[in-house]
Amino acid sequence: MKKLKYVFAIGLGVVLFQVEAYDWETEMNVVENYTAEIFYDNKPNMYFSTLESAGLIEVLDGVDVSFGVNPQASEVIKARRLLPLNNVTKIIYKDGGDNVIGTLTVDYTYDSDGYPLIGKGVAVAGEESIAINTTYSYE
Repeated sequence: MKKLKYVFAIGLGVVLFQVEAYDWETEMNVVENYTAEIFYDNKPNMYFSTLESAGLIEVLDGVDVSFGVNPQASEVIKARRLLPLNNVTKIIYKDGGDNVIGTLTVDYTYDSDGYPLIGKGVAVAGEESIAINTTYSYE
């Protein structure tokens, strides 16, 4: 069984994280390193305006988040950086050896204001893939 242990850094489209897994050969827990490289389109995140008008963006600007046990300056970030300004179009997951272990690709159909109406996603890991389709509605 694998469980997320730490998220280390969030930078310009890259998330570094560790997963703790049980190694049956050594009968010990081991920590595996992974990265997720995230790509965005040039359209606004559909939730950003709503969160901003509700005052949550201002709150997030005042919140620091630490991803380490003993936080250092590089491990403390503003919570707002966790909220993407644009829509995710692709995520590439890699193991510690920089091998691609999975991808998620999303294509959007937009309305005249640039907000998504339909999102069609495909997640691929090894030989398996799943389709994820979402219809958005706004009031």
